[in-house]
Amino acid sequence: MDIETSILTINKGWSLIGNLRVGDIVYNSSGSQSVITRVSRNFIPPAAYKVKLNTNETFTCLPSQCWKTLTSKQVTENLQRNPEWREKRKRKRPSRALENPKHPAQSIAAKLNNSLRVFNYLEKNTPSFKPTDEILSTLYVRKSRKNHIMEVCASLETPDFKIPIDAYTFGAFLGDGAAVSTKIIMEIRDWKKIEHLIPYKVAHEKIEGKTDNLYNRRYDGLRQDLQKVLPEYYKQSPGGKKYKIFKKIIPNCIFTTSKKIRLEFLKGLMDTDGTVDKYRGRCEIGFSNYELALGTLRLLASLGIKSTLREKKVKKGEKHYRMQFNSYESVFNLERKKQLQDLHPKKEYVCRRYVDEILITEPIKMKLIEVDNGDADILVGDTLIATKFIF
Repeated sequence: MDIETSILTINKGWSLIGNLRVGDIVYNSSGSQSVITRVSRNFIPPAAYKVKLNTNETFTCLPSQCWKTLTSKQVTENLQRNPEWREKRKRKRPSRALENPKHPAQSIAAKLNNSLRVFNYLEKNTPSFKPTDEILSTLYVRKSRKNHIMEVCASLETPDFKIPIDAYTFGAFLGDGAAVSTKIIMEIRDWKKIEHLIPYKVAHEKIEGKTDNLYNRRYDGLRQDLQKVLPEYYKQSPGGKKYKIFKKIIPNCIFTTSKKIRLEFLKGLMDTDGTVDKYRGRCEIGFSNYELALGTLRLLASLGIKSTLREKKVKKGEKHYRMQFNSYESVFNLERKKQLQDLHPKKEYVCRRYVDEILITEPIKMKLIEVDNGDADILVGDTLIATKFIF
């Protein structure tokens, strides 16, 4: 795989395939950890493919690189094996029901057909690893229907490392905090609902806004804690002024904490900067800072949530980055937003990505990785896609 492909590790945080060494700890498709036992030297292969997903992510890899997918036929079979789906189908199509008083002949025929049908309704098709060249040969069915589906990985099982800052407050700062003064600005109606969640003491507060609807609050000890988690991003401001500024970014320490802490951090981010579509209940968040947007995309992936990062040009040539996603659990603490969110309890369509296209491309430097888990698979890319290297 391309040595510039991003990958999440326990000991290095976010890194690149080219920087991995034997002994580094990565994640596999079940969300658990695997140790790298073997790496190849960088090499340029004779042939390479570019795999593009419907979430706009691309990977450059060897023809033998394996991806964990289900075919559209397997997905349909899984749906048909769902008892709830079969009951709904019977209600819609009475001719399929075993007992149909209006049409006794159809009932007899249905019983006969069912007795002859050999079908296991308990065993579901599970994703399997397929080489890139095999996926290419069966990329579409019925000419245009995408045939290969990748399931979103499970929430990562990370060690319970503590971070030197309150996770919810840190998320709220990155969402609506001032990089210079480390103040957090929020609507007064929202402050009253969540101020008990912030464990810092208020040092200064000010009401502002055109209609006096905003609280501007600075907290004792918050700047010192931010320096601990963002040491490399706490620098002298340009122009030689005395104060320093924080560059808003999600540091590696967030990705190595437990799911509970990551979720609290996300709630702080969403309460301040996130919105909910009141018609469809879909969550949405946007930034003008690409690094913060990319970090949020990675954070959602680490929680088992599928999202797509979309770029939009705004006035004066500036860019804005937005993400929309559905979640199987609440990502808000604010009640007014929580009530609008439509929870999807692990519905399958929420957890799928599709292979859009596979193109032959110019070979570039690549590296192969081997790990110690049974399937020998690892998660790669910003959205944590399951793949397996073949030596």
